[in-house]
Amino acid sequence: MRRLHVLLASFVIATLLIAVASGASAAPSHANYSYGALFVSPSLQKSFFASQSQGDWAIQGASAQCRSAATDCKPGVWVQNGYAAFAMDKNGAWGTGWGRTESIAVQYAKTGCQSLGGVTCDAIVQSYRTRKFYSSMGTRGGIPYIPPSLTEALPPAATGLGVGGSTD
Repeated sequence: MRRLHVLLASFVIATLLIAVASGASAAPSHANYSYGALFVSPSLQKSFFASQSQGDWAIQGASAQCRSAATDCKPGVWVQNGYAAFAMDKNGAWGTGWGRTESIAVQYAKTGCQSLGGVTCDAIVQSYRTRKFYSSMGTRGGIPYIPPSLTEALPPAATGLGVGGSTD
């Protein structure tokens, strides 16, 4: 009888160890995603990117980086579990994009730049990936919301646009 209890206890322990081990290797939960946000300084012809565990933190981080270097910061895009990109024409038109891959994000950034009259929208191209990226999970993105009181205080700058992306 004692052997049966030892065998049963061993089986239960082994089952628990397997369950714990498989749980650690399971797909990441929504809470494990990281977010990225991109802001643009047209006068510096540069983008600023931050990646954090929460979307608002990423937006605040990218905005703060940009504002510490320039006075003409504009919101570009945010992305969850993916890539963000910035493209600028020699004449000042610019665009931003997001996507599941770097090439998708860059293509959307170039398309945004071209839609505003940019011709050589590959003159300046910068791309970034969120700190954590899971290729098996979805990607989302959009344009950061900045309260009107902040955007109205910004001086006019070169024309730019943040555009959508793709989860494909």
